[in-house]
Amino acid sequence: MFEMVQEKLTAIFRLHGAMNSEPPILTPVLDPAENPEDILLLDKRGQVVSLASDGLVPFAREAKRRNYDRIKRFQFFNAYRPKYVSLN
Repeated sequence: MFEMVQEKLTAIFRLHGAMNSEPPILTPVLDPAENPEDILLLDKRGQVVSLASDGLVPFAREAKRRNYDRIKRFQFFNAYRPKYVSLN
């Protein structure tokens, strides 16, 4: 069912000139204490990275890297958020 809905939405977005843009899921972290809710990992070079909790920051970095002025884009992706476990 999800695939059918996704295909229909993709067709509508493409009809209106949008492109499917998939920025990187992992983003570098400058200050790990800045967002304590982020999920932090180490990449293969030992750099601290976080999983994207939304698509804004990875897309903004990608847009700057590719010098986009204006773009219509869409993306279907998983958002990663920490799961809080109650100790009660």
